Amino acid sequence: MTTFQYEHGFYNRLEREFYGYGKVIEEQRDAANGEAVYRQIVREFANDSYFTKGLLTREVTQDASGRPFVETENTYLLRNVETEVSRPMPKHDRDALPAASPHRSALLRGQFDAGQDDLRHTDIRRARQRDRTVRRGDVGAQDDTLSTIEYSACADTYIVGTPIRIVVTGNGAVMRQREAMVDCASGDVTQVRQYLASGEAAVTDLSYFPNGNLQQVTDPPNCTAALPAHLRIRSGRANARGADHRHLGYSSTATYNYHYGVVATSTDLNQNSIGYAYDQFGRLVTVIGPYEQGGTRPTISFEYHPEAAVPWRIRGTSMPSAAGTIR
Repeated sequence: MTTFQYEHGFYNRLEREFYGYGKVIEEQRDAANGEAVYRQIVREFANDSYFTKGLLTREVTQDASGRPFVETENTYLLRNVETEVSRPMPKHDRDALPAASPHRSALLRGQFDAGQDDLRHTDIRRARQRDRTVRRGDVGAQDDTLSTIEYSACADTYIVGTPIRIVVTGNGAVMRQREAMVDCASGDVTQVRQYLASGEAAVTDLSYFPNGNLQQVTDPPNCTAALPAHLRIRSGRANARGADHRHLGYSSTATYNYHYGVVATSTDLNQNSIGYAYDQFGRLVTVIGPYEQGGTRPTISFEYHPEAAVPWRIRGTSMPSAAGTIR
């Protein structure tokens, strides 16, 4: 069981808007021990400004006695999107956005002094086209990492939030590097390049249907330079059917229930089929496995009884026996 406490709510009468609660306490309780609290997660939020409302400033995980185990602190600066000048948070500013700087996470293990400290500093540039995050752990630069993220800059279509380049360096050496190509007309990622230690890129190409659904994924060649695997997905609302074909001849298919947005049937690479049925509320009621296809009894069935004083659900499973199939 989980319960919540809410404190320090703020309503701005000038903006006529509720800025949220300053503190939310999540209490995790032991139902077998009189619902006693055994863990608390205390979250503190900024709610004194229109631009900072809802930003998490502090999070502490502690036991029922208040002894902390993990603590995270976030501080923010307000950065003007045109001049990139940062300054402390004012109450009103229409030309600026909040940027995280810095982020501190401490592992306390029940003590009030951190046994392990992790400091992150994020620098957000104009129009969020570049982020730089520095993580500092122990004393010294040997374990420090710098993450630089660049974003798409499609000004005409305003596709500016998709990462196109990520580089992670540690102790002066590149540890991870990944790049992507974005179609400015649709916002789709058409290619992903993951760089190896040798500097060679493992390239994955993606194509899409006109409705935006993924059509084909071409993976990079493997170590033996064999043909890359291809993933093709046929889509269409008329037949609500999808298929996964690979160059070795393997394929899997699925049909979908668009009313609830869930899978109706699936057939794996070995042509084993599973069927799913749902009630009028979208709840799963039956699952028919490969060995029960065409039979009268489902493999798994569910019953729901929300009308009871204490709502309950039961699950039934079909099992073979010497006398036949029983539930």
